[in-house]
Amino acid sequence: MLKRKRKILVTLIAVFGLGVTALAYAGYASPGETACALAKFAEMETLPNGALVEQSSSTAERTMFAELQSQAKERIKETFGAPRAQPLVVIFRDSRTFWPLKLNTYASAAFIGSRVCVLIGPQGQNVDVVAHEFMHAELASRVGHWRRNFDVPAWFDEGVAMQVDLRARYNWSNQQGKSNDYGYVRQFNSQGQFRDPDDKQLTRNYAAAKADVAQWLTTIGRGELYNRLERIRVGEDLDAVLAK
Repeated sequence: MLKRKRKILVTLIAVFGLGVTALAYAGYASPGETACALAKFAEMETLPNGALVEQSSSTAERTMFAELQSQAKERIKETFGAPRAQPLVVIFRDSRTFWPLKLNTYASAAFIGSRVCVLIGPQGQNVDVVAHEFMHAELASRVGHWRRNFDVPAWFDEGVAMQVDLRARYNWSNQQGKSNDYGYVRQFNSQGQFRDPDDKQLTRNYAAAKADVAQWLTTIGRGELYNRLERIRVGEDLDAVLAK
C-alpha cells in the first residue's frame, strides 16, 4: 500500500507539480476540486459509459456502478425531464485512492472551470446519493458555471438536488417540531453557511432546503424547473425566477 501511495503522489507531482495538491491545503481548492483536476491521471480504468473506477474493481462491481448511474439518470428524467449534463464520474471504494486528498466518503460534485466531476465514495453507492450529485451537475449545466457560482445560493442548489434524494431522514416531517418553519434555510447563500458542522443541524438544513424547494415546485410544476433554470442562465435574478 505504501508503494502504491508513493506512486500516486509521484504521478501528481510529475504532472502538475506541487502546486495543485497544495491548493487543497491552502484553502483555495477543496479536495474534491483537486481530485477532479487530477482524476484522469490517477490509476483508474474507464467504463464503457465513461466513468472512472479503480483498477481492482470486480466485474460485478463495474456492472453495479453502471446500473447505479442509469437508475440515477432515470430518476431525474421521471422527476424533471431528461438530464443533459455529462459530468466526469469517478467511483472509488477506498478512501485512500486519492491520497493524500481526503475526499467525502459519501459523494460530492466538484467544479473546475467548465469541468464537472461527480465523485462517488464507498458510502455513497446508492441511487439516492448518485441522483443527488447528478442533479447538482444538471443544475450547473442548465444555468451555466458562472451563474451557478455567483447567482445560485447553496440552499436552492441543495434543495433542487434533494428532490431526487428520497432518503427518509431528509423529509421535513421527520425533523423535530414538524412545523413549516423551513424558510430559515434561505439565509444560507454559501456552502460554508449551509454545511453546519453539527450533523443533526446539517440534516435539518438539507430537509429544510428540500421542503422549501418542493413547496415552490408544487406551485409551478416540476416540469417547469428546467425553464426556470434557463431564466437564471440568461440573467434573471433568483427572486423573479422563484415568483409564481
